[in-house]
Amino acid sequence: MKTLYYRLKQKGGAALLVILAVSSLILPLLQGVWLDSQVDYQFKRYHLSKMQARWNAQSGMGLSLLRLYIFKGIEKSTPKQMISLIRPILDQIWLFPFSWPLLELEDMLESDKDDLENLTKLSFFKGSYSLLISAEDGLFDVNDLSSPLPFLKDFIYDGLFNILWNTIQLNEDLKEKYDQKDIEEILNNLSDWTDLDNESQNGGSETLIEEGKFPLNRSFISIDEIRKVPKVNLEIFEILKPHITTYGAKSLNINYTTEEILLALQFPNGLAEQILLRTQSDSEFYEPFLSQEDFCGFNRDQGFDWCEGIKTNYQSLDMLNFNFPISFRIKSNGKYRNQLVELEGLLYDLSSSALNYQKAVYREQKRQDKKEEIDSFERNQGEDLPQTEKKEGIKFDYSYYKSLVIMFIKENL
Repeated sequence: MKTLYYRLKQKGGAALLVILAVSSLILPLLQGVWLDSQVDYQFKRYHLSKMQARWNAQSGMGLSLLRLYIFKGIEKSTPKQMISLIRPILDQIWLFPFSWPLLELEDMLESDKDDLENLTKLSFFKGSYSLLISAEDGLFDVNDLSSPLPFLKDFIYDGLFNILWNTIQLNEDLKEKYDQKDIEEILNNLSDWTDLDNESQNGGSETLIEEGKFPLNRSFISIDEIRKVPKVNLEIFEILKPHITTYGAKSLNINYTTEEILLALQFPNGLAEQILLRTQSDSEFYEPFLSQEDFCGFNRDQGFDWCEGIKTNYQSLDMLNFNFPISFRIKSNGKYRNQLVELEGLLYDLSSSALNYQKAVYREQKRQDKKEEIDSFERNQGEDLPQTEKKEGIKFDYSYYKSLVIMFIKENL
């Protein structure tokens, strides 16, 4: 019996050794499989979250386009005599920022907060999005630096020069690096990039601007593209970026501009502050200017004579417009879990842009040939565009939507 016991005990020890040996081989394999599955799971989870965030951003972009289409439809269908009454309200169709889920306000009642929470729970929407729409009409169009219209070209050139000069003068480091000649060279390079000739405005050939780099002789498509222009380094780009566009209105809409642009147009500081107080959408005094007369009247009421003084300088008053915007930049942020996707797009009103350019050409001819006042042209503006009967209230003209073009939609990295 003892001999049998010892034999079984020896065999049990051998089996245990076999099990340990097999386990030492299997466990690394199992660990590798587990690690691979975890990596694959996280990889797919990341891409699924990214895709959902992109869908959320696309939802915000679609809602933004819907708001703009509604806004332009009402704008073109509203009788002119009603515009002054509904302008501030009409602008809010596209101006106010929007997000989902809806945010709670500080002064909301508890019952309203509960209703908002219940509404969010009922939604099948996963994640969140936020969107912001801004008008490009109040920015300088960098493509107009090569405009065939001398006055439009000079207006943009002077405005950009003053923005760069004013900013540089406030920074001691920049003052040591850039002077007036450097700014002129930068603006000339921007103009050379978009004009059609091969001669540099700084002298010589455009192909010799900087070590074989040469302009494409076409309009800028995006703002980021001006970084390719010689002498436009990151410092210069950051100064210009908030104040320029590549899809402008062939004029400057004073209702949607920036403080730096107002100062570049030689507005006194006090007047610039009062203008922004009236034209900023989040201001309690928000009331867009409706016409040149309205603007100059406000100017006089504030105790300034900018309108009168500018006539003896360069007539930039003619380059200001007070119409509804025609160029809109849309930014939509979609979020799901820890992933964020930002989409950026631009909607452009081609027919209104063509009309603005036609007016700019007429103004240029008026200055050169001393033609009659532009008032008669402005009274008849838009006769060639699709119009709606405006006899009784507001009536939509859906054919007008054909002139609204989505210039691009891109994902910002």
